[in-house]
Amino acid sequence: MSEPTPESIYLRGHPGLRDRVVAMDGFGRWMAGFAPVAVDGDTYWVRRRTGADDFGDDRLKDLDQMVLAWLQSCRPDLLPENPP
Repeated sequence: MSEPTPESIYLRGHPGLRDRVVAMDGFGRWMAGFAPVAVDGDTYWVRRRTGADDFGDDRLKDLDQMVLAWLQSCRPDLLPENPP
């Protein structure tokens, strides 16, 4: 298992937030735009390509990074304080 990310550490400080977000329909629909990739026993997500002109962030992200990315872009009102 890899070292915890700043996002993981942030979510540990806010018990229940990760589970609450993962259970939301909007998060599930958003996650459908990403493909899961297994690396050394961990699962990461990378954005699916939708066309030749589709440029963007292809970095692998773990679930906690995905949760914070979704919160920041789609539901910042749910963030209790400034995330990493």
